Amino acid sequence: MRWSEYTREIVLGVTLSVLLFLLINPFDVVMLGETYMLFLGLLIAAVLLLASVVWKEHIRDEREEKHHFKAAHFSYIIGVVVLGAGIVLQSLMHTLDVWLGVALIAMLFSRISASTYYKKK
Repeated sequence: MRWSEYTREIVLGVTLSVLLFLLINPFDVVMLGETYMLFLGLLIAAVLLLASVVWKEHIRDEREEKHHFKAAHFSYIIGVVVLGAGIVLQSLMHTLDVWLGVALIAMLFSRISASTYYKKK
């Protein structure tokens, strides 16, 4: 049985979501030791590396390329909205995590630099 591209993406997304849920542990469901937390963090880093660098999309025609660009744009917008909401909510609670701002700035500058690069190319 051959897995479709959608099945692989769904499995990767669910796997990453479960691993992050276990690492964040919002409801104190599991009490993990330091070794397990380190292993879980390394496993998440490996899955993220697989998802971002190793995982290749095979775009066959212009229609698929357009769908890919629309999905990337939608993901970027959702990322900015979620990070912005996190910054606003944490600012109101006076517990702003610096990494929310760093992630938002990294997203914005990477978008600007990629846009500038491809317009000049």
